[in-house]
Amino acid sequence: MRFTMHQALLFRSPSRTCLRLCPWVLVLALMHPGAVQGQYPPVAIDFPQGNPAYPNVPNQNIDNQNEPYPNGSYPNYSYQSNSYPTGSQQYQSYQAVAQPQYPSGEYFTAAQDIAPQDIAPQGINPQDIQQGQADALAKRIAELEKELQEHIEGEKIAEEAKLSKEQDKSKPIIKPRGRLHTDANWFHQSGLNRSQVGDIEDGVFARRARLGFDGSFMENTEVRLDYEMGAAGHPNLFDAYGNLLNGPYLGTVRMGQFREPFSLEAQTSSNFYTFMERAYNTAFDPSRNWGIMFYNHDDAERLTWALGAFRDNTNAFGADAEDAGGRAVTGRSTWLPHFSDENDGDNYWAVGSSYSYRDPRNDRVRYGVKPLNFLAEAENSRATRFETPNILVADIRNVDSAQIFGLETTRTIGPLNLQAEYIGYQADQGAESYYSHGSYAQASYFLTGEHRRWNRQLGTFAPTKVDNPFLSSKGKGFQGTG
Repeated sequence: MRFTMHQALLFRSPSRTCLRLCPWVLVLALMHPGAVQGQYPPVAIDFPQGNPAYPNVPNQNIDNQNEPYPNGSYPNYSYQSNSYPTGSQQYQSYQAVAQPQYPSGEYFTAAQDIAPQDIAPQGINPQDIQQGQADALAKRIAELEKELQEHIEGEKIAEEAKLSKEQDKSKPIIKPRGRLHTDANWFHQSGLNRSQVGDIEDGVFARRARLGFDGSFMENTEVRLDYEMGAAGHPNLFDAYGNLLNGPYLGTVRMGQFREPFSLEAQTSSNFYTFMERAYNTAFDPSRNWGIMFYNHDDAERLTWALGAFRDNTNAFGADAEDAGGRAVTGRSTWLPHFSDENDGDNYWAVGSSYSYRDPRNDRVRYGVKPLNFLAEAENSRATRFETPNILVADIRNVDSAQIFGLETTRTIGPLNLQAEYIGYQADQGAESYYSHGSYAQASYFLTGEHRRWNRQLGTFAPTKVDNPFLSSKGKGFQGTG
């Protein structure tokens, strides 16, 4: 075994000594003092039976013995070079050497050939080499022990956090929510415009004033309840629904009053769309109604889909108490051909489509297109009703069924966002059909470097993370650059 170790680690040529030295090799060498000059190397050698060349050596195998050769007992062995003559018949076998052979027939003794003084560079104390290697090994062991301890502690913390999160899922959680959007408008009208639409009054308007809460309980159930106090007829029921999460095959199931899955612009929260109001063609959007819907996404979060059945034309208070039609099926799907995970997903391209089939209530379809800034207030005890007039109003009767189609796309490259959408509305009146459509294309750019983020599980825009707030309370007072 000792010789095998040396053979695997050492190589000697006549001109120089080369080796890869490890601390355990030095320990091995120090444990085994080797043969001295003129001694037989400590390995197993088979001597031929009755060989006359060994008159003073018994006719048997000598295994791991350090007996000196008597003078003249090995006539072909050179005491000066420790090398065996080429073609020597007296030296029959080398049991310990199984793999590579030594060059030029040279044989290495154990301690002599790997002693530190034979391999240390000139001017360096071999004991310093051994001490340095021992110190390096001890340092490396200490580093590994530290890394192992940190890994164990990290796993423990992660496991505790996971357990705490699992426990939190079973606890009821209520989070208040709300928003306040206020518009102030001043209008200038020409005489012709005033004669056509009447006098449009200036004013201040609470465009949105919502208050509600989100809740979760029983690990897989969510609820939302919102009241709108800024719209005409306020207050009124806005969102009121519950989600059953992670259902088999269907994904999330939603029940209650909520926005039907139609149009990218319509699905984007009023906190995140580009302008003060949604695009004109969202007048065709069916908006919020009572219904049931399921939605899901693929594992790679490249595809999303949603499909639901709804009551049509729920009023502002969430009421629906008529049996003359008023049913609809609406669905939407999106595809993400390109998405870069770098820089918080600031480079992506998404496309989508929407469709809705509707049985209008009382066979009547109505929609109006409002300007992008308007005032609206219901009549109350303090003042008469005032409202910015619609740009377009449609009132179609005797409608057997209606269909709404939508195509959408958006492209984000860093702070630049491009968005476009087409929506068509077809009302079937027996032998005749009424078709109207609209489209938009828009661009936006963040001067402070942010970007419009994408929610890959819902196929809509996500909240924008502000990198450089215009006002910040860091330090003393307010400061900001964005």
